[in-house]
Amino acid sequence: MTKRRSNGTAIRFARLVLCVGIVFALSGCLTSRVSIVNYGIFEAKPDKVQNASQTARGTVVSLNKFKFIEETTQVPAKVGTRFGLLFKSKKTGDVTVRIIHPPTTNPKTSKSRSVESWTQPCKAGEMQYGGFTFDEKWEVATGEWRIQIVDGEVILAEQIFTVAKSGSK
Repeated sequence: MTKRRSNGTAIRFARLVLCVGIVFALSGCLTSRVSIVNYGIFEAKPDKVQNASQTARGTVVSLNKFKFIEETTQVPAKVGTRFGLLFKSKKTGDVTVRIIHPPTTNPKTSKSRSVESWTQPCKAGEMQYGGFTFDEKWEVATGEWRIQIVDGEVILAEQIFTVAKSGSK
């Protein structure tokens, strides 16, 4: 006579279903934590320079006094262009701003990158900016640019831009 183990199997299956359900529920909570309010071309005043080792420049500049210029995903490939997204977080805590772009090389450091990232503190309900400014000619790279707001490896928000020379699409 063989003993049935269906009770133990049923318990393991129930645990598995519960774990999978929790993972899906948590991923839903994380992705809804951030909402994009606006995206496109902006003007802003530079504020503080911060070290950011995961960027080709080695620093990021925090900005204030934003002025929204145009909602667009088409970005002109020229020095001085500032583009990105404004977002709100439902929770207070750090996120990572990650920008994936065609390769650029800083001629001063010979550092090449196609991904830039930095940690950015967020306060619940406050407007935040994640974006890029073409401050130097070597930073202007045509092609697809992805600006992501990330928690760990979970993408909370993403906006894709196309950087192109004037007159080209």
